[in-house]
Amino acid sequence: MNYYQAFSSRIASPWTLNLPSVVSADSAELTFFQDNSLKLDYPLPYTLGKITYGTFGDNVGVHIPWVGDFEIRGSDSIALKPQPEATSESIALYFTGLILGFQLRQKKLITFHGSAVVTPKGALIFTGDQGAGKSTTAAAFSQKGFPMLCDDVVPVTQGPWVHPGIPRPKLLPDAFEKLIGDPNLAGHLWDGVDKFQVDLPSQSDPQKLRGVLLLVPDTACGTVTSRQIKGMNKFSLLLTHLQSISGLDRPEILFSRLGEWMANVPVFEIRRPLQGDHLNSVLNEISRLMNKELL
Repeated sequence: MNYYQAFSSRIASPWTLNLPSVVSADSAELTFFQDNSLKLDYPLPYTLGKITYGTFGDNVGVHIPWVGDFEIRGSDSIALKPQPEATSESIALYFTGLILGFQLRQKKLITFHGSAVVTPKGALIFTGDQGAGKSTTAAAFSQKGFPMLCDDVVPVTQGPWVHPGIPRPKLLPDAFEKLIGDPNLAGHLWDGVDKFQVDLPSQSDPQKLRGVLLLVPDTACGTVTSRQIKGMNKFSLLLTHLQSISGLDRPEILFSRLGEWMANVPVFEIRRPLQGDHLNSVLNEISRLMNKELL
């Protein structure tokens, strides 16, 4: 049995997972195991491409044709009936990249698509559209002494508190080369698609949310700029980058939590030129906001 830590839970698994490991977990909160008798004999009306899923009471069933059938059983166990052709790598990929995200819905939270780091005054969340540099910015901050808290999925609970997720940023080859080293020597970190997943200094305790930073590459921008976003524009921006899973998340509840929990959290837009390397300027501008206690 292998033991891991993710999303404030200790996970026991017979499969090797690409998650931070712990030496022992005698009281694991979440058990992942094989159940060859599993039958998803209830409707799976929702789809993600060729993946189908549905709910039955407290259980969530997920059918991934090339991997197998998963069933999230309440908050403490996940069963898998694998397909004969499923590899350990594919099982681990979908467990960490999809099934854990479904399992998070058993908790009272909201999740953002982004990355988060820990500062002395709380967590900073980096969000933005695909390719905005969320993981790269978080990884660069981590190297400056601000530990990673999570990457890709950022869970937030009432407070608001940011909870640890999977603190391994995924970097494109050019970002990996700039921050880590020669990508040609890091085949073991390759995710098999387009990015390298790297280990950096991380934190495993929930952190009070300090602020949210929207990263925006802009073809019309000549230099790095920042501005605070307030009022309905702030709510709309946060809503855009909130993750929602059809059939598992109720929009009215997400809207209510977002409005209540994030009302006093400062949100800044960091705009940078689309072309060229402006990472250091982005880091300097965010550090300026922190030093002036605007964040």
